[in-house]
Amino acid sequence: MSSRNIVSLVVIQKKYLKASLELACLHVVEIALKRSRCQMQSCISGKARKTRARLWKLQMFPNARSGVTVDKKLLKFPNSRYV
Repeated sequence: MSSRNIVSLVVIQKKYLKASLELACLHVVEIALKRSRCQMQSCISGKARKTRARLWKLQMFPNARSGVTVDKKLLKFPNSRYV
């Protein structure tokens, strides 16, 4: 495995770890807010939904650049992973 591949793998792992940690924190806050029936609950659950989507995107398209929206064509043809 070349050093370039290893570097890109580390970057992807860092992104994945960051997103999963963020999701875990949001989940804890979400549970706390559900108990208190707070107005912020919808805001937090919206953030958690976006983070879950980002995690899914990282898993499905590891070579995609961050911030790139998943094209519908890529969902039909998952082998074309390069966005």
